[in-house]
Amino acid sequence: MYQINFEYNEKGFGNLELCSGGTVEISYRSRTGSIGSDGKLKNAMPAGEHWIRTESVDTVEIGMVITPGKGWKIRLWQKLSDTKYGYRGLLIHPDGNLPGTLGCIGIIKKDALDLRKRLDEILLNGKISIIVS
Repeated sequence: MYQINFEYNEKGFGNLELCSGGTVEISYRSRTGSIGSDGKLKNAMPAGEHWIRTESVDTVEIGMVITPGKGWKIRLWQKLSDTKYGYRGLLIHPDGNLPGTLGCIGIIKKDALDLRKRLDEILLNGKISIIVS
């Protein structure tokens, strides 16, 4: 089974690591949240366990585009208890427009298409666990 590890610093910058069998296959520079007027991180992805269950979808939402009118997003399901998961509006998507996100994991534009292709191929055969810390 594949797993994604995403650990970020006090400014929201980190690496999204795609792992198989405990080995990191590839790492993508990423960020979460944004910096407030007080210089502190706000709206960052909550720590914990999440899952990706379905393939990515196309979008034209301005904060998720790579080129004008062309972007993508993929939903994350957050673990709520040992038996329940819920969708809380969190996504993985390209970090388009202004830098930063509203709690999602934003992938830098140059890596976004490669990550989308890899995730969609993996999801044809199952789901992916995501650990955020």
